[in-house]
Amino acid sequence: MPSRPWLLLILALCLALAVSLFLNVRLFRQAKGYYQELNQARLDPLNLNEFVDEPMTPSEQPTVMFFGDSRAAAWPNPSLSSFHYVNRGIGAQTTAQVWGRYEAHVRPQPPTVLILQVGINDLKTIPLFPQDRQAIVDSTITHIEAIVAAATSQGTTVILTTIFPAGRVPLERQLFWSDDVAVALQEVNTALTNMAGPNIILLDTHTLLVDATGATQTTFYQDTLHLNPTGYTHLNQSLIPLLQDLKLATQN
Repeated sequence: MPSRPWLLLILALCLALAVSLFLNVRLFRQAKGYYQELNQARLDPLNLNEFVDEPMTPSEQPTVMFFGDSRAAAWPNPSLSSFHYVNRGIGAQTTAQVWGRYEAHVRPQPPTVLILQVGINDLKTIPLFPQDRQAIVDSTITHIEAIVAAATSQGTTVILTTIFPAGRVPLERQLFWSDDVAVALQEVNTALTNMAGPNIILLDTHTLLVDATGATQTTFYQDTLHLNPTGYTHLNQSLIPLLQDLKLATQN
């Protein structure tokens, strides 16, 4: 029988191998996902074909549209039956892509209320292109301003949501992440806060998702970038009163 030191060494090597295999599988899946997103973007850069089979159906109720990236796409309808809900969120999109498809997905049938959540897919690229950091922040703000201006010019009320903070960053993602993502996110959110005005209502989701110390509340997160159902339920508790106020305003 092997001596105890050798047994411990063998066990340690087996454990290291298992951890290595686990991390490699996760990295492979992540790389495959990015590769698919890249090639999908080449085929249809703005995903203009995404909703061709889901036309907006006319409704006597005011229409609320969720618009933006995967965070908007995953946002469940609030428990408020006095509105008709439509979702036009698409995963992995940047602000440039979301603004680029406004003409196809929003303008033809402008909603009564547009709930906008977008920006994290721009800002998460800063660690990859640090030399373009300020340009990324500026373009994120510019594209959001353009979406808001286009929507309000059509008589739509915009509920402008600040960009959700990132959740816990796992080990395999830390090589492509930096603290500057959070700093840039705060810069953009400050700009969004300053956009509030006539027909532009701010919903500060960032504040709702952090604790008293400013740390992200992990109980609200599915992964680094996405909320779980509990997180969205928490946000809807603040969204519902805003929609109720808008409903009352249209009735008066």
